[in-house]
Amino acid sequence: MASNTPDSASEVFQFQALMVETIPKFHKLMAIKCAMELGIPRAINRWQGKPISLHQLMSELELPSARAPYLARLMRLLTHMGCFANKPVQEEEEEEEEGYVLTPSALCLCEDLASHIMDFALNQALLEPWFHMSSWFRGHAPTAFHAAHGMGIWEFAGRNPEFNDTFNKIMSNESRRTVDEMVEKHGAVFDGVGSLVDAGGGDGTVARDIVRAFPHVKCSVFDLPHVVAAVDQQQSDVPVGYIPGNMFESIPSADAVLLKKILHDYEDGDCIKILKLCKEAISNKEGGGKVIILDVVVNKKDTFVKTDFHLLLDVQMMALVAGKEREEHEWQKIFNEAGFTSYKITPLTDLSLIELKI
Repeated sequence: MASNTPDSASEVFQFQALMVETIPKFHKLMAIKCAMELGIPRAINRWQGKPISLHQLMSELELPSARAPYLARLMRLLTHMGCFANKPVQEEEEEEEEGYVLTPSALCLCEDLASHIMDFALNQALLEPWFHMSSWFRGHAPTAFHAAHGMGIWEFAGRNPEFNDTFNKIMSNESRRTVDEMVEKHGAVFDGVGSLVDAGGGDGTVARDIVRAFPHVKCSVFDLPHVVAAVDQQQSDVPVGYIPGNMFESIPSADAVLLKKILHDYEDGDCIKILKLCKEAISNKEGGGKVIILDVVVNKKDTFVKTDFHLLLDVQMMALVAGKEREEHEWQKIFNEAGFTSYKITPLTDLSLIELKI
């Protein structure tokens, strides 16, 4: 009779190897978080490319002298990871030792945004749902986030201003990077567009960037009333309109409707509802307008790193909002059911630019 007991020389080893490969990724993330909280990247950056020795770094950070051996070990790991690089430093006593300099990829660790991203990624409220995934599969809660907190993530954000503020800062910066790439490399998407509605556009970061690049486009941000009410419209340096409403009920008419990372928050049925309303909103334009979507398109032929990132995002969306990241055939299905006959997908660095026409 065949045994179901794992072979200790193969299956168990493979499982251990998987754990050894996966768990250290979290440890590496925590090491970077520790370095940022101590202020290591900024301390090194203050030396403007000149290598800083361990004892100089200890002084900059104002750490107890007894911590020097431990800081050396943390720096050894972070240097191995590529955050820092070793470079000889000449001391006054003319004894040469290894100092530390920032690598180009670590410059972002000196920015406030990196701290926001780290704090958000390791936020206990976002980590907790992962400990409820199995109970969520067995139960009836809408999401694992509901199972962990008794409410959805948007309600949670509304009750926790610090969480909401960090989330909005991250989304605004991400939006700016994506729109900059779209404008620089694929600005033709706005050809013939005189008016645009950014549905779910939040504080208007995307709309303002579009107007700066294409002043002829009249942009309006369409979002829930409490979102629009919270925007300080007096601070805008470009003319952008703000319209309160609900994208599940109606969408204002325009030549184009923009949906940036909106549809991945929802299941297929809800996406179809939104897209049908988008179709109504652009139907008044002679020849039909367009829907511009910025979202993830999972492609298993992409690089391993990009596909890995997208698949992890997909499970995260499942855990947090019951949304999903879609492959092209899944996108095509909801486009067709919403009544769109033509679509074009253009890959960007992270997201993809999708153009829909009636």
